[in-house]
This record gives sequence, C-alpha cells and structure tokens, in this order.
Amino acid sequence: MPSITLSDRDSITAARSSLNGSLASIIDGVSSLNTNTGSHTQALIQDVQAISSQLNKIGDTLAGAADQSEDDNNLFEDVSDSDTDGDTEGKVFNCMNLGEVNADINAGGITGAMARENDLDPEDDTKTSGSSSLNVTYKTRIVVRDCINKGAVNVKKKGGGGIVGSMDMGSVLQSYNFGNLKSDDADYVGGIAGQSKSIIRRSAAKCRLSGDNYVGGIAGSGFTITGSRSFVLADGDEYVGAIAGGLESSNSITNLNSALQDSESEQSGNYFVSETLGGIDGVSYAGQAEPLSFQEFCDLTAQEGMPDEFRNVTLNFVASQVTVEAVTVEYGAAFDMANAPELPVKGGYTAEWSDFDHDHVVFDQTIEAVYTPLDSVVQSGDTRNGLPILLAEGAFGTAEVTLTPSSESPGAVGTLLECWEITLPEDHSDSHVLHYLAPSDNTVVYLRDADGSWRKVDTTEDGSYLVFTAMTDETTLAAVEKPGIPLPILIGGAVAAVLLVILSILGHKHRKKRLTKKAEQERKRAEETENGWFY
Repeated sequence: MPSITLSDRDSITAARSSLNGSLASIIDGVSSLNTNTGSHTQALIQDVQAISSQLNKIGDTLAGAADQSEDDNNLFEDVSDSDTDGDTEGKVFNCMNLGEVNADINAGGITGAMARENDLDPEDDTKTSGSSSLNVTYKTRIVVRDCINKGAVNVKKKGGGGIVGSMDMGSVLQSYNFGNLKSDDADYVGGIAGQSKSIIRRSAAKCRLSGDNYVGGIAGSGFTITGSRSFVLADGDEYVGAIAGGLESSNSITNLNSALQDSESEQSGNYFVSETLGGIDGVSYAGQAEPLSFQEFCDLTAQEGMPDEFRNVTLNFVASQVTVEAVTVEYGAAFDMANAPELPVKGGYTAEWSDFDHDHVVFDQTIEAVYTPLDSVVQSGDTRNGLPILLAEGAFGTAEVTLTPSSESPGAVGTLLECWEITLPEDHSDSHVLHYLAPSDNTVVYLRDADGSWRKVDTTEDGSYLVFTAMTDETTLAAVEKPGIPLPILIGGAVAAVLLVILSILGHKHRKKRLTKKAEQERKRAEETENGWFY
C-alpha cells in the first residue's frame, strides 16, 4: 500500500519561524509609521496580524501531518478481520497445498508472509474518495480463508508455519494444517503461523512440530488467537505450547501475563488435546488455551464440522513411498504388530517395519518398510582363536548365527569335543553350506535333525574350516574326535612292516642271482653253437 512521508518537520518549523519574523518586522515598521500616518495605518496592522494568525494555523496543520506520517498505524487501517464472502481483493480463498515447502525464512504451506508492501504507485494502486485532505487513512485487506495445507514445511532459520510463515498484518480464518514442520534450529514455528502479530480465528492444526524457540500448535508466537483447535506433538528448546509458544504484545512488553492482558489482542475459546503440553509456553489458561480429553475434543470438532482427521489416530504403513495400508487405532491403546499389513517383497532384500512405540499410541505415525540387502555369508558371534566358529552361506539379512551350547551327544565312537544348537537367520532355503572351525585336526562332524536322528557328514577342508552341507531342520552340530590306535598294535604293525621290507630285499637279491646264472649259461651255449659244436 502507498505511504505519505512528511519527515522534514524541522524545515517546516524553520520556515514558519522565518515567516513570523518577517511579519513581525513589517508590523514594527508599520507601527513606527503609526505616529506619522494616524488611524489609517492601524487598520493595515490588524490585517497583517490576521494573516500571520492564519499562517500559524497552516504551519500547525503541516507539523501535525508530519507527526502523523511517522506512525503508519494511524495511516493504515487493517480491515481484514471484517472479511465477508463478497470480498475478493487481497484474499487467498479455498486453496489446498500438498507439496513440500523448503525455505531459509518465512516458509508457509499457503503463503510465506502477510505484510504491507510500501513500494506502490498511488495512482494505480489506491482508490480516492471524499474531499482532499492531508489526514489520509488507507484501508488494507490481507486475508487467508478456508485453506488447507497437507505438505511438509521445512525452514532453516526463522518463521515456519503450516499456513503462513510470518504475519505482520491480516487475518487467517477457518484454515487447517496437517503438514508436519521440521525446523530443529529455527525460531518461530507454528501449526498455523510461525510468528503472528495479527489475527488467527477458527483455525486448527494436527501435525508434528520441532524448532528451537517459540514453537506452538497454532502459532509459534501469536497476537490474537480465537476459536482455534490444536492436536499436535511439539518439541522445542524454550517457549513451547499446544496453542502458542509465546504472545506478541502491542506495547512491546514481552512478559506473558502482560501480553495476556493486552487490550488490543485477544486469546479466547482455544482448545487442545495433549498429554505433555501446556496451552501457552507450557501453561494452560481456562477459556483462553484450555486442554480437553480426546473424547471431548472429538465431540467438539465434530460439532463444529471439522475434518475427520482431528478425530482419528492413524498408523500409515508405507513401503517405497507408497501407502500399503492406513490403520485406525484407538487413542492411547496398544497396537498388536501381528495386525500390521504384510510387507511387500523386494528381491534381494529382507524387509521389516520400522520400530515405533506401539504400546501407547496417541498420535498419527508413519511406519516405513525397512529393506536390508541380503548377505551371502553370516557368521557366529562365538569365536575360536579370533575366528568365528561357524560361517553359513545363504541369502540372509544382517542378523548373525547364534550358537547355544548343548549337552546332546551322537553316541559315536570317539571323544565328544563340543555340541552346539545352531540358529540361522531366516532365508527360506532348504539347505545351507556351513564352514565349521573344528577344535581338533582329527574331528568328525555329526548333525541331528528335528526327529533326533544323527548322521555323520562328509566334509572337505577349506583352510582351517571343515565345509559341509546341512539341511534346514538339522539344527544341532556335534564334533567328535576319532579314537587313536593302541600302542601295542601300532608297534606290532611297525615290526611287521620292517620284516616285510627285509623279506622283500632278500627276495629281490635271490631273484637277481638266479637271473645272472641263467644269463651266463645262455651265453656259453651261444658260443658253442657258433664254433660248430652241437648237442
């Protein structure tokens, strides 16, 4: 809106004083002529004095206009609160936002700020009526009415609101916010307005709020708030309330009690439901910021025709940004996770619903599906010589193999070294390849199935581990050390081996001697034949 500035008051006063001085000089000059000119001059003096009086009045009028221009509140009249259905200018009406809003300052689901813009062209932007006067008053209208925000609002520094970030003037009427506000380091965060120096009436918020200072269900800091409803979870450092974190005062007094008694502002007919919050800066006030039970709150909002969201507590189960199911629960009741919807399958991943306090549900929750990439190998927490005792191959989540000592025994020949109950993470496989770090080099592995039957498994070696395949129902492992050979048998076997070696050597020599004699006889026979001797 336009502004009129008469700021050079000293120049006006100086000009008036100079004019008065000039007129006084004229009067003195005329008076000096009085003795010479007689009664005719006296009439002229009176006329000049009348002119001087009128000029003084003009100067006073100009000075008053300069004083008035220094106070914009006397120049502008906010008529937003008298809005009617027929009013259309300076108004945002019946709008809805579903998108996320991000800003450094003054972030709002419907508008960032509501304030007067002074850089206007008076000829184009104002309408003049009545006679001309320096005492001009401009009427302004800035109205947000019947609007709904469902998008998240994030502000970094200051001024975040579900409907408007900052209100210097104007009115927010009959508007609702369901979008969460996350602004951990920002001041002035509110379900309807972050900081309001004006009017909020018949509005309501259901959302989660977080900020630093001045965090409120309707306004982080408010001025006039009437007939509004709040169902929020709010978290902040200082000045936190279900209706308002703090209050603005027209006389610049920041004391809360003074602001509550401010004759120019009003807080009345505001109700909220919360197990942890007070109405304004942690304190509730009857008739101004008053708590209700959840049932009383439901009855009131139903009577006033507010949306059903204010009367429901809903658990939204979401997977990959898609709502799988919305489950309505009773306020304050426990939710049995067995009633949670089935998790959508995602290949190569395990899935589970994110953890939340399901023993006492008092507010809407969004439960996300958590998908974890499958691991090809999991290991036991129990170790031997710094190495895991058991490794299992499969398609598992992040859980580890659990080994529980057992007193069972397969009854096999040998010494039982150890026995474990094996618990593997679920992976829907019928069998698994296990790597077992045996306590002895001379170990035989046995597995027992659910029927109690034991079987000896065939193993291969992979470094220090014995590798074998176990069926899913084979959940008990026993390590048995094979029995050693008795010493007498071992000595007898060694002696027998030595005798066999000696006999083998003697036999070899005897055969060699016979072969040598036979070869000699064959040689002689060949010579006689060559010399002509025949037998």
